[in-house]
Amino acid sequence: GAIDYSYKELLTEASNKKTLNIIMSSEFEAAAAACKNFTSASNEDALAIYGLYKQATVGDVNISRPSALDVKGAAKFDAWSAQKGVSQEEAKEKYVAKAKAIGVTW
Repeated sequence: GAIDYSYKELLTEASNKKTLNIIMSSEFEAAAAACKNFTSASNEDALAIYGLYKQATVGDVNISRPSALDVKGAAKFDAWSAQKGVSQEEAKEKYVAKAKAIGVTW
């Protein structure tokens, strides 16, 4: 009946979403590996990639902001903090898109 169909439809949708998440995770891992060797990014792009990576792998920022004297640490914190509220799945998608946009290939 209708209940069986709805349940089957929900299972199919959940399965498709899981498959998409697995594909995105694989692409994210490949992009992350390629980004480690990419040296042509501007500071702004490198910080954006860093913030998205941390959001994708850890979630919302969970540490205190470093002292302003730690300029690099504070900039990295700010880049990660700017992604607050973005889901880890969405952060992976944004990371892959940003990596492609700045010319990273894998």
